[in-house]
Amino acid sequence: MSEDTKNFAGEISASWTAEQGVAFECARDYISYLIAIQSKLLARERAKPAPDADTITRLQQEQARLSDERRDLKVQDSIAIDRIRKEYGARLRAWHQQQAEQNS
Repeated sequence: MSEDTKNFAGEISASWTAEQGVAFECARDYISYLIAIQSKLLARERAKPAPDADTITRLQQEQARLSDERRDLKVQDSIAIDRIRKEYGARLRAWHQQQAEQNS
């Protein structure tokens, strides 16, 4: 792997810190959760007596965009990781708040 290097003992070692690895995994988890939300919204829309084709298309496009973003994310891209954690973290908090209010 190009992201790995060999240490003096010939063992493969990561070229990033544990902190970078954790931030990367958190960002991927945020994206994965948003993909799951898109799936839930798609299922809701498709279950309607008259599903809206434009809404389905929009949800599918967002789901595909998120999947591409997750696939292309690199552990060393701290700018993208920080952005994802900030922006998508806010989206997830808003989603949970909305769901809590609807279930009250």
